Amino acid sequence: MINLILAIICSSGNSLIMKFHEKHSENRVALLLMNYVMAVIFGGALVVKEIAHLNFHRMGMTPLLGMVNGFFYVSAFLLLQLSIRKNGATVSASLSHMGLLIPVLLSIVLFREYPGSTQWGGVILAVASLTVVSIPTGGFSVGKGSRAIGASSAEGTSYRWLLIPMLVCSGMADTMSKVFEAFCPHEMEDFFISITFAMALVLCILAYFFSHEHMNRVDLVCGMLLGISNYLSTKFLIRAIYDIPAFISYIVFGLGVALFINCINWTVLHEKLTRRDYIGMALSMGAIVLLNL
Repeated sequence: MINLILAIICSSGNSLIMKFHEKHSENRVALLLMNYVMAVIFGGALVVKEIAHLNFHRMGMTPLLGMVNGFFYVSAFLLLQLSIRKNGATVSASLSHMGLLIPVLLSIVLFREYPGSTQWGGVILAVASLTVVSIPTGGFSVGKGSRAIGASSAEGTSYRWLLIPMLVCSGMADTMSKVFEAFCPHEMEDFFISITFAMALVLCILAYFFSHEHMNRVDLVCGMLLGISNYLSTKFLIRAIYDIPAFISYIVFGLGVALFINCINWTVLHEKLTRRDYIGMALSMGAIVLLNL
């Protein structure tokens, strides 16, 4: 359980770093690029440190799974940014949370990790919590620089299809951790994560040149912090899956991050929570309790 708690803390740190960056810079791709550079350096150092104990003849599908995971990582981010421009920030960012259901369903269907009767209640509460926080009340919102318009218009509606590949890529990026745990030697986890971020870095370099963004000091510092936090979040989640069924790990991870961030927003940043936030938090806590009984 300690690994799952650490994964929640690190992933919450990712969101808080990105939130801080959003207030001081609009260079999202530059931030992502520096994030992957730092993650590759950090992960590479860990691999070199343990290289004497690694048997690369047993690595099997590790490189392939890492490359596929890196593709999903970058694709999920770029599709989210495209959907924000086309559909608006509210519906895109909110529905991205629903990608959590993909690894949960796959762990049940493919890996036969069946919940008990009480845990099914937790799964149902988790779905209810995700639904509460993920279905926007105001339709498509128009953020700064967004070309999205009202949901009732033809243009706004025509780009709803972007939400589907965005959800799939986001969910599959999470699922790959379980696939690695099931089919690859566990001692190769740092190698797997490093390959993931190396692949993501290659793709992000291409996206960076096409974006015509110029990296500044804020992008550099936030990207370095995000890279370490992002790497550790992935590492701790994989380790949590070693000991805890994946459907529990993913749900508690997703809901735990939402709870942690809301608590920080309320207690430290003094942001006002909505009624929907409170309902979602209550459902999340109930789901976490039932899943761990």
